[in-house]
Amino acid sequence: MELKHPAYPRITINQKVCLGKPCIRGMRFPVTTLLAYLAGGTSKEELLSEFPFLEQEDIYQALGFAARTMDDQYVSLQKSIFSTVPNPKQKDQQLLQANHSYPVWSPYDATDAAEVLMQTLE
Repeated sequence: MELKHPAYPRITINQKVCLGKPCIRGMRFPVTTLLAYLAGGTSKEELLSEFPFLEQEDIYQALGFAARTMDDQYVSLQKSIFSTVPNPKQKDQQLLQANHSYPVWSPYDATDAAEVLMQTLE
């Protein structure tokens, strides 16, 4: 089953495509790949030339999706971030209780992200 983000319909999640990672229009082109190219200095024009199946709106929606995801999964940083916690979700709870406010990566896997998106769509 393919899910489309309500605000970014070009961003899809399908457990059978790229292990459920958010992708561009159901293709095997993850949002993270597009973002990595941009972060590495590849211009929008170069991306569109190198990957002719991409459209300008794909890039804009991927950036918007990434920005919104960072807002939704903003996690506080504390000293115990590197402590060993057997359950990653417990670690998230520790991070959420911190006093500092720095963005850090949240250890959700693709399945958790898809579940969160499905709950949002319900």
